[in-house]
Amino acid sequence: MKLFAVIFFIAFTYSFKCETIDITIPDSFIDDYYCDCPDGSDEKNTGVCEGSMFVCQNKGADAVEIESRFVGDSICDCCDGSDEKEGLCPNVCKQQTQTKIDEVDNEIKRMEELIQIKEKFSIEGKRLRKELTKEIKNNKAALKEVKEELKNGDFDDTIKEQKRKRDNFSADYKERYNNLKSKIIEEVTDETSEEILKRKIKEYGFVSPDEEEVNVTSVEAQKEGNQKPKEEIKEEQRKLKLLIEEEETNFKKEDKELEKEIKELEEKQKELKNKKAVIERKLWELNEKNKIDITQNNYCNDYFFLNEYSKDNFKLYYGFNITQNNNINVGSFVGWNTSDIQLYSNGTTCEINQKSITRKAEVHLTCGETPNIIFTDEPNTCEYVLVLQTPCACNKKLLKSLHEKRKQLEEKLQ
Repeated sequence: MKLFAVIFFIAFTYSFKCETIDITIPDSFIDDYYCDCPDGSDEKNTGVCEGSMFVCQNKGADAVEIESRFVGDSICDCCDGSDEKEGLCPNVCKQQTQTKIDEVDNEIKRMEELIQIKEKFSIEGKRLRKELTKEIKNNKAALKEVKEELKNGDFDDTIKEQKRKRDNFSADYKERYNNLKSKIIEEVTDETSEEILKRKIKEYGFVSPDEEEVNVTSVEAQKEGNQKPKEEIKEEQRKLKLLIEEEETNFKKEDKELEKEIKELEEKQKELKNKKAVIERKLWELNEKNKIDITQNNYCNDYFFLNEYSKDNFKLYYGFNITQNNNINVGSFVGWNTSDIQLYSNGTTCEINQKSITRKAEVHLTCGETPNIIFTDEPNTCEYVLVLQTPCACNKKLLKSLHEKRKQLEEKLQ
């Protein structure tokens, strides 16, 4: 009687607890081809319970769960073959793990290459950042020099003075011209006919600065009756004619030189003003660019600063702003959330439930060789997420995680 009680106690010891429900059954009920647990967890190895799961132990690889209905179906779902009759499926767990190790080795090698690529971009990016600072300094010096040249040149007053000088010179010439004209008139008698007077004036080459002939009426009004010997008159006329020609030649020469000087001054002033405007614009752009701190302890970002990337109607100007459909401002770069998430905000407004909100976006950086946007999303209205593949996101932390993954796989083989 005591022996029967002991056997009964052992057979019905309640030590197995169903996985998803608070029920405990005797160990002897496990794998007895009867579903005692509602979740079928007591028959994982038999697969008789619908919806129950079978655990592949897969020594040398990762343990996995499969539905119990796949057990004993002559298909090798477990790499150790435990889901089928012994001898049907070879144990390939170690081979699978070794294949994974080989794949991780390739990933490690590739990550090391990408980190080297990133380092090259970082060196160049650091140089570009220094060049930016240097360029700002040089443009400031150039702007100062142009301003001083404009100031020292005193172009406005100098040009004004040269024009006044030219006007005075022209007036002086007219005065000398009129004096010579009077001398010729003195040689004309009362008996000289108007026709002869015209011929003489033309002969003597009297042409006014504005290229008009001497007015005959005014000449006749000044005629005097004094007469001189014919030869003497001719000699005086010859001398006067030469003097007139000399005066005209000198006037034209000096007037042309003054005009040239004025033109050169005006062109120089215009050139300096244009140069000043160009430098000021360039300096403004450089200062705006220098204000944006995209480095984030990673000069690789400076190398790709302002590069354009497009996908799904989005345009990302790296580290500056994002647009959509070419006319909607999604947001401007405002900083970093983490070392691999950029924040863009203060975009154009959009209406949500009669409320106006400004658009904003996050740019998530992921490791890759060629920079390009690989994913876009709008998880919430007017809130966007762009995933940018870039070598700037490749780092030793990722490399370390790959080495740790390899180590874990190696441990499974032991």
